[in-house]
Amino acid sequence: MKFASIDDAFEFYNQYAREAGFSARISNSKKNKMNEVVWKQFVCFKAGQTDEVRSKNRASSGGPIKNRARGEVRTDYREHGGPESVGCTERDIRNLERDMRDEQKGIDAETLVEVFTSEKEKNSSFFFDYETDSDNRFKRCFWADHKSRSAYSVFGDVVVFDSTYNTNNDEKTKSYLWLLNKFMEAMPTSAPKAIITDQDHAMTKALAQVLPETMDF
Repeated sequence: MKFASIDDAFEFYNQYAREAGFSARISNSKKNKMNEVVWKQFVCFKAGQTDEVRSKNRASSGGPIKNRARGEVRTDYREHGGPESVGCTERDIRNLERDMRDEQKGIDAETLVEVFTSEKEKNSSFFFDYETDSDNRFKRCFWADHKSRSAYSVFGDVVVFDSTYNTNNDEKTKSYLWLLNKFMEAMPTSAPKAIITDQDHAMTKALAQVLPETMDF
């Protein structure tokens, strides 16, 4: 495949990574004598991680630990060349995407926890937590990056919740109680003055217990 720039090539690979369930990063690169980039290497964010660390991350999500093949896509991109240096074709990438999706079946929750753990290691302001059921199956999750947490400290007077959730009211109330408690745990300042919802009964009930001083609209 041919891209207009290295940034475009990485954006393509990064989009593939998101769809396949992992994060990507730029690894190695090489320049010629004229200081021109002749190739860059894009890899999974876990590339280079030891087996011990990977196993520890897998175990943190609960449930059985499954073996997964690790791979990388290496794209040779020449600013003043052609596609002859590219190490794969579009069909190769599509086939790899299909294989990766098949590989992710049954371990998507584990992968999510690994990604969030990696984000937390890169930036301590990243917040996440999750809960499992009595069978140790992934049940619910909350996360907030450093930008959203910073934004809340400035614009947190009013919060909008989309409370679309298809389950029974008792389960919805439990989930909203957990969510609102995690939300307040993650945010750096006090409770919002008002929360805009769709007047969902379960959300209103949870708000009354967790944020009794907050107005619900």
